[in-house]
Amino acid sequence: MRKLLFVLLFSLVFCVSNSLQNKFEKFNDTDSTFVESLSNQAFNLSDESALLLNFSSENINYNSSSRQLKKLIHIQRHGARTSEREGMELTEKGKEQLRIVGQKIFEKYSSHVQNSSEFFQNIQVYSTNYNRTIQSAKFFLLGLYESQFKHEEKDQNFDEIFIDNLKSLIQIYKTNYNSDILLNGWRQNECIKQKELVKIQINSPFFKQMFSFLYPIVSDISALTNTQINTFYDAYLLYDEIISSQIEGNISEPLQMVLANQTLFNTLRFMNDFSAIYTFYGSPLQVKITTQTLMLKILEIFSSSPYSLLSPSLTVFSAHDITLDGIFAALNLTNPRCLIESYYSNEFSHLVLEYPYLYTPLEVCISSPSFAANIQIELYDDNSIQFVYNNKIYNIPSLSSLEELNNFVQSFYLGIDSQFSCSSESHKNLRHHQEEIKSQL
Repeated sequence: MRKLLFVLLFSLVFCVSNSLQNKFEKFNDTDSTFVESLSNQAFNLSDESALLLNFSSENINYNSSSRQLKKLIHIQRHGARTSEREGMELTEKGKEQLRIVGQKIFEKYSSHVQNSSEFFQNIQVYSTNYNRTIQSAKFFLLGLYESQFKHEEKDQNFDEIFIDNLKSLIQIYKTNYNSDILLNGWRQNECIKQKELVKIQINSPFFKQMFSFLYPIVSDISALTNTQINTFYDAYLLYDEIISSQIEGNISEPLQMVLANQTLFNTLRFMNDFSAIYTFYGSPLQVKITTQTLMLKILEIFSSSPYSLLSPSLTVFSAHDITLDGIFAALNLTNPRCLIESYYSNEFSHLVLEYPYLYTPLEVCISSPSFAANIQIELYDDNSIQFVYNNKIYNIPSLSSLEELNNFVQSFYLGIDSQFSCSSESHKNLRHHQEEIKSQL
């Protein structure tokens, strides 16, 4: 059995080595941390599976038609990580989160593959240049791959064998700031316009007023946890620590008290949700210049010829909550106003009305994703497209077919190339690198 496992494993290695491409870039080692729930309740502390899985059970059996999956794009946030002072590294439970996601994805989509081993012949993986996102990609692939084996068939050293060999396959391609497709425009010196817009947002009277209104509750949280919360950033760092320590099962008593207090916890959660969307995607121009490259890449993947007629291709993006936030903002599934109305519909209505040019009401409002949250964008053989977030289907008018996706991208980002190099250069550099890779194969 060990010999058979090694044969299968190195067959996988050979296949993946011809297609596995990772795009990386050095950024300041920070990212915002939010959750996807909009309910006005604290987490259920006894429900560990909910904390680990980020998978809804609402639409488990949605592939009931005769359509054949042609291509699948999977975009994930990394798993639970340590605090900023501990280096923001992936925790053991964080690894397990992505492993479970990999298993669930195999369960959902393996029916579209004639032979389960073929599922891995057409796979590309991209990640940002952080240990936590690289590891998240590895453990996602581990869960994806091991699902075809029965438990008794697995070698006891299966995990170590797989991860060790996969590690040697990941070629870290360090690009310049303008050519990263997953964090484009975020905290980049070269993306001058985005820096200007972020500065406007964080210094706006609206943003400052919001913090002032929340400060009485914030001060209670600070006193309880002995943590200085002077900005929205301080708040989401604390929120991140609470969620991560809860997932790991080692939450301290002060953090436990915040988690158990509905008013304190909901305020902290709102500050996370609101500040990320308002700061980085608070205006239409910000959404366009920060998401253009990734949306162009998605369109490019779907528009290119299939790699195989036998099995669908799979593209994995291992990234951050800010990446998923951008997709939600571009598809009009979130904005600052809908988040405010979801949490505090009456208290801040006067602030919303004071700045009506920034926001519009939304029927669907997705808040920022928690650890291991994930998106699947599915392309079928009839060129229909389906958008799935945490296993729940969202019907998006501009994303129901390949033609509509093309029309949306061409119209939504019209004129951005000529105005802002941070998006156009990014896509150009990415395409150039892809051509170099293809010429070497």
